[in-house]
Amino acid sequence: MKTMIGTTKKISWIWTVQFALVLAFLPSTIFSDQTLEKFRPNFKSVLMADVDTGRILFAEHEHRKVYPASIVKLMSVLLTFEAIESGKISFDDIVVSSTKASKIGGTQVFLKEGEEFTVRELLKAMIVRSANDATMAMAEHVSGNEDSFVRMMNQRAKELGMAHTEFHSPHGLPPGRGEKHDISTAHDLYLLARFILQNHPQYLDWSTIEIDTFRAGTFQLVNTNRKLMRAYNGMDGMKTGYYRAAGFNLVSTAKRGERRLIGVVMGSPNVKWRSRITSYLLDKGFNEYQTAELVEADKIISQTVLVEDGQHKEVAIKPQMSAILLLGPGEVDNVKLLYQLPEKVVAPVQKGSMLGTLELRIDGKTLRQIPLVAAEEVPTQSFFASVAESIFGWSEVNE
Repeated sequence: MKTMIGTTKKISWIWTVQFALVLAFLPSTIFSDQTLEKFRPNFKSVLMADVDTGRILFAEHEHRKVYPASIVKLMSVLLTFEAIESGKISFDDIVVSSTKASKIGGTQVFLKEGEEFTVRELLKAMIVRSANDATMAMAEHVSGNEDSFVRMMNQRAKELGMAHTEFHSPHGLPPGRGEKHDISTAHDLYLLARFILQNHPQYLDWSTIEIDTFRAGTFQLVNTNRKLMRAYNGMDGMKTGYYRAAGFNLVSTAKRGERRLIGVVMGSPNVKWRSRITSYLLDKGFNEYQTAELVEADKIISQTVLVEDGQHKEVAIKPQMSAILLLGPGEVDNVKLLYQLPEKVVAPVQKGSMLGTLELRIDGKTLRQIPLVAAEEVPTQSFFASVAESIFGWSEVNE
């Protein structure tokens, strides 16, 4: 195996991201010390990331366990979407409100026992109004009862890599006597939010609604994040959360051009600080980071691999896909290209067969791996050509 390292000196900046598969990135500090000192007393944890690439652009205390409050409903919505997608339920199903749903507290649409609504109507109440009673009714409809639904929530969290999350309710209300708080982290909630955005973008059809009606127009639904969505250019979701012990929480998303970011702010002392920190995070992401094409798909590279017993002595190599990364100021010159290829292969070599990898690194950390494949076919050398070459040094191909 031979390893070659290169640098990226001349890279053309582009403004669209055309790929989805990216490896995990480490956070890059974007706050000045002065800004951090001002904001630190006003959050428990924060995170800001690019949705398309998955790169976390800034995070602090992102693995600290916190109380998500109503942000828990993101998982309840996801499970509802997946139940619809699987055919288990439908948007037009009629959901009958139970006694338990009708007696729940906090933000609600005041469901009455036996009252009937469609899944579509209850989803709107969950996403726009953050209605706890609608969420409980939906949980019971999807899984039969609350306990079963909560088990589904925790199983799905494990599948999504939400390693520090423990759900104990479908709605995120503060626990009663003998109950436990829902627990999560800024990082885990980012994973959940990104999955929803990438796999269920219809969520945004509801989260963009500022004011709507419920119960045949007799009840008003007011978006819990409407003020910041009005004020911040491009913001179109996702979910707020609050109770006293949790503080003011927000998982937000905004899109400008082809770029979409996620911001997570947990444990702010009030809505004002939550909004200020969210706006600052997203501004930094949009203003200081750009996408750059470091590797072009199907463009033959200078490295080759020797071929034993082939009609050609070597085979040309090309990347199987582009490498388009999100980079901050000065990072482009620090990207290292690490080519990992064998010294030689034995013929025949099929065009497109994988021969090695290209790693893109910053400060020794792998940002992405790109498969390197054969750019051409190399058939096995014929017997007579092989004999002639061994005796006279000839080959079938004049090189």
